[in-house]
Amino acid sequence: MVKIGHKIRQTFHIFRSKIEKNEGIQNSVLTRTEYMALFYVLFEKKPLCMKDIQEHFKINRSTSSELLTSLETKGCVEKIPDEHDSRIKYIKVTSLGKCEVKKLVKEFDFIESEITKSLSEEEVQTLSNLLEKIIENNK
Repeated sequence: MVKIGHKIRQTFHIFRSKIEKNEGIQNSVLTRTEYMALFYVLFEKKPLCMKDIQEHFKINRSTSSELLTSLETKGCVEKIPDEHDSRIKYIKVTSLGKCEVKKLVKEFDFIESEITKSLSEEEVQTLSNLLEKIIENNK
């Protein structure tokens, strides 16, 4: 049987190295965690609150609060109180937050295209499907 763990790890290190060398990513006002949270809030189909962030990223309440406070301080999100329960605050991505996510998505897309340039479109799709299968099987 073919062993793939080492190859997955090598691929991860290649990807991380390209991220660390990318000026657009390194010069962003967002941390990696802030970007991931903003991306999640922006593209989720339903309104999200702090508890959703906690559950999705498997972090505690204080970490979630610090993350959202940092994003709010940077002007990337605002907290909107629920109409019926003022304890619940929904997270809205601001235009600045959307702009930052858009810039970073462009940089990550560039890195991804660099990493997969030796693969055909069909091979990229197959790889994506296989990785998704591994991810789903290990949740």
